[in-house]
Amino acid sequence: MDSKVATRTVGDVVVVDHVGRIVWDRPANRFGAVLHRIVDEPRRKVLINLARTTAIDAFGIGKLAKAGGISVKTGSACGMIVRPRSSVDRLVRLTEMHRIIPVYFSEEEALEQFPATLALRE
Repeated sequence: MDSKVATRTVGDVVVVDHVGRIVWDRPANRFGAVLHRIVDEPRRKVLINLARTTAIDAFGIGKLAKAGGISVKTGSACGMIVRPRSSVDRLVRLTEMHRIIPVYFSEEEALEQFPATLALRE
């Protein structure tokens, strides 16, 4: 399956939808580039939708970790959606990525619980 990434806006949240695999190859690089460009903007709310992601490896986890680090520096908020008990969910929890980027099991849940406002960082 090809890896596809698209962005859309829901209210004040930018949703990054990913379909396919996030593994070491060119499409994963595109996913990382899109994600990093979005979280690099100050005080953004970004929701990473991995519900249709079929596989992720250390390279993909690294892309998520980098996005989490960038979001802290820019004062942005990140969250991610995964399918419960999927291989992606298991790897996110095994690597403790959920401690850096909160995990939600649906878009509705994520949008409901996302921070209403973001603190301005100096």
